[in-house]
Amino acid sequence: MHSLSAALVLYDNYLFSISLFEKNTKLKRLLNDADKGYQINKGSLTQISLHYYDLDLRERLKKAIQFFNKARLSILVINLFLRKY
Repeated sequence: MHSLSAALVLYDNYLFSISLFEKNTKLKRLLNDADKGYQINKGSLTQISLHYYDLDLRERLKKAIQFFNKARLSILVINLFLRKY
């Protein structure tokens, strides 16, 4: 469940921040430059974007959401049981 939450936060962060950098050509070029001080490789912004649009990763996320939705009732019952004891 934590992994799913983290993945959704990363997708949201991309959508609300990094996608804006992708639209600005000058800023995109600057952010794609390497920075040895921060150990950032050349093309990092492009790599992040490629991961965001990767259909296999999106399919895995979709399956995780479907699994969570199916297991949600079981999770609620377990949490109620654990709180009781």
